Amino acid sequence: MLTVRFPLLILGQSLFALGVGWDAAGSYWPVYLSLIVDLPCLLMLRAVLRAEGKGLRSLLGATDQWRRDVVRGMVLYVPLSLAIILGRVAATLIVYGDPSSMPSLPVFPLWVALWAVLVFPITTAVTEELMFRGYALPRLEAKTGSKVVAVALMTAGFALHHTVIPVLGWTFGLAFFVALILPSVFQGWIYFRHLRLLPLLIAHHLADLASGVMLGFFPELLP
Repeated sequence: MLTVRFPLLILGQSLFALGVGWDAAGSYWPVYLSLIVDLPCLLMLRAVLRAEGKGLRSLLGATDQWRRDVVRGMVLYVPLSLAIILGRVAATLIVYGDPSSMPSLPVFPLWVALWAVLVFPITTAVTEELMFRGYALPRLEAKTGSKVVAVALMTAGFALHHTVIPVLGWTFGLAFFVALILPSVFQGWIYFRHLRLLPLLIAHHLADLASGVMLGFFPELLP
């Protein structure tokens, strides 16, 4: 189920490319990520859980302290953002050598910029946390008997599917892969330490919200 996100992302850009061309289709990635990737994955995850006699809510773990978990998520956003920044710097240095050589992400039309702020941070944070940390991570630990191996496998899947958001060539995909290793390992460590998914979901949402604001309205401020 984790691997299905990769072809769905390519499908999303391909469908938009039918109308605007391949390169221009990359400007719509927050939209097709939400509609063509996140929603089908949520439906598939729901079906898998129903077969197990569970629901999506079961992946959140204990919700008796949800107000405190929301606050924890807001606090967690700070170290997660630091991990994202460090991962991005490491990726540009490892893959490109010179940060100025890294290609810029496509510029969003206004309606896509609004989507990137209002819709994308919700659908992506919910889907990715439920799938990768809530569902896959504890099951990988159960199968391998190792938290370290489980986090490594989860991180590989999490980083891999981001390599085609959008499709900008193999070097950009490799840089995106490397950039997400540190934040994903950090999130996996936090999950195993507290076994509560809601704080991670809130922190992830805030990180994607900040990304949507910067990419949609202030792309010139990005390195």
